[in-house]
Amino acid sequence: MDEKLVIKAVKALQKHVLVEQQNNKSQLFDDGEFIYLQIALKKIPVHQRKGKPQPITIPNRILPEDAEVCLLVKDPQKTYKVAVEENDVDSVKKVIGLTKLRKNYKTFEKKRNLCASYDIFMCDEDLIRMIPKVLGKPFYSKKKQPVVLKRLTTENLKSKVEESLNKTYMFVGYGHSLFIKIGRTDMEANEVSDNIVEGMKDIVKYFAKHKVSKRSDRPDYNIQFNTLDNVQSIHIKTSNSIALPIFNSLPEVGEGDEGDDDYQEEEEDDDIDLGDYEDYDEEEEEEADNFKDREFKKLTKSVLKKRKRNDNSQNKSNKKRKKANNDNDKQQSTPIKKKKTKKRASVDTYSPKLVKKTKKKMR
Repeated sequence: MDEKLVIKAVKALQKHVLVEQQNNKSQLFDDGEFIYLQIALKKIPVHQRKGKPQPITIPNRILPEDAEVCLLVKDPQKTYKVAVEENDVDSVKKVIGLTKLRKNYKTFEKKRNLCASYDIFMCDEDLIRMIPKVLGKPFYSKKKQPVVLKRLTTENLKSKVEESLNKTYMFVGYGHSLFIKIGRTDMEANEVSDNIVEGMKDIVKYFAKHKVSKRSDRPDYNIQFNTLDNVQSIHIKTSNSIALPIFNSLPEVGEGDEGDDDYQEEEEDDDIDLGDYEDYDEEEEEEADNFKDREFKKLTKSVLKKRKRNDNSQNKSNKKRKKANNDNDKQQSTPIKKKKTKKRASVDTYSPKLVKKTKKKMR
């Protein structure tokens, strides 16, 4: 990567942003806009945990000095709150435990407001697998996943937070392209170029650990890249500007020559000898055409017969289904006839003679 070309591109991008800000005075920002590094890969690498922010060391800090941090910790959260106050960690504005995060931020609106109220989120290493379900879509759509603090304790809390603020982060997805915050427009061009050159070292190291995915070319999916061999192009841009190229991979010398030789060999093979066509007869050609027509007609007839059979079988099955449905409907519609039961006559309905006879028998 040419450092001089990087500096020229950064200066041109800064001038372009200044002109746009002068034309649109309502869109002026004190801290400047973020400069993104756009990387296009040739082959997709296999990642262990997609969506997890990968730290990248840079010499110059990108985030402003008054950046607000929200710290997500395991229970009990009082121990970490006391540690923040004792160690004077001014950047940490809020500490939230896992139980309170689950209780107080259940709805989508509350999660969205929490995501917009802080610049960066950090969490303990022990909460990596639990937090994604709790935070949900608002954080991952805006790429504000919490940064992981490894081996966090109350003693090293201040140093861990400062280290993470001085780094930038790469969010690896499922495609060929990556967007990484690498600088700001209000920084000097030399500072931004240093961030790009030093940041690419960690990016290449990350891709050297992971193999290429099976979704790309089959014979090369076991290759590991230790250099920029897997990088197709690198650009820099802001959120609303044009992408300026810094690096483009070109084909190696000799690839075009081999292709030309293959093309020439194919042309030589396609040469036609007129001697093969001296004994040409029109009658033989007509017979061949007639034979083809007959075979085609036979095939069409067989295909039509098969279609008729299939149609007939389908019609029969449909008729059987209709009959079964009609029978079921009739059974449901016809009411069940109840057996008529004769009511027993009461004692009053009997004649007085029968009453006397029954009394005598009872005696």
